[in-house]
Amino acid sequence: MAAATALAAVSEAVPSQDALPRRRLDPNSVLSTAQAVRALPWREADARAWLRREGLVHRVDGRGLVIWGDVLDKIRQDVAPAGTWQPVRVPRGLPRVRIE
Repeated sequence: MAAATALAAVSEAVPSQDALPRRRLDPNSVLSTAQAVRALPWREADARAWLRREGLVHRVDGRGLVIWGDVLDKIRQDVAPAGTWQPVRVPRGLPRVRIE
């Protein structure tokens, strides 16, 4: 559910340099790596690493470029279908053991 919300937020708009006005991005938009990183809802280092790991940064004339539609397609592939999310049980406290 959170991933779908993130996808909707990412596909709708990208922050500008000053992060105040927002504009829609066309899937055919070609962005610099920095612009694509700012458009993703993650920390800068995490977004940059994800773009590289997924092979979404294309080198053209020595510059890193990202096709926004490829980013959206990759996010859609990685999003689990609705209703498949299961909460993770987090163990709390110390395990009980018999003291002899």
